[in-house]
Amino acid sequence: VRMLGEKEAWFRIGAALFECSKEEGLPKTKLQQMATDALRKAARLGHVEAMFALAFLAPAYPDKSFQMPKDPGFTIIPPFGEASPEARYWISAAAAHGSARANYVFGLVYGKKPETEQQAIEMLVKSMRLGMAPAASELAVRLTPLHKDYAFPRHANCRSGLYYGTI
Repeated sequence: VRMLGEKEAWFRIGAALFECSKEEGLPKTKLQQMATDALRKAARLGHVEAMFALAFLAPAYPDKSFQMPKDPGFTIIPPFGEASPEARYWISAAAAHGSARANYVFGLVYGKKPETEQQAIEMLVKSMRLGMAPAASELAVRLTPLHKDYAFPRHANCRSGLYYGTI
């Protein structure tokens, strides 16, 4: 903890515990619960990757005391799949704090509804600029008019499709 700092140390402890939970013969559920608890500590301290990980672990290992803040200070991702309110909070926090992967998920979720196409494009561009290559591929396909069944029809044009495809 002295070497890495509390935030990074809790994240690495959580990641190590989760990796151990994959080993044959070890108590998977107990180790994953411990991993989730460690990741919560790291996330509360501001560790972005811990926030992102909690988006996937929180539904299986919920914080029974979690309450969605009335004003978290960032946009909360719309409901998707079986994501719990806590999972939605953590992925939203990760996106707000600069996670390329969380912004990519936001873009995919927003891309499911025509009325949120513009937000989808914005989140995918943000994700791409943060280094997420699949976001550029998603934009290339969605903004190329040839992909009529999958494109964002109001925003698709050859120039944008080619631009993101080249990236």
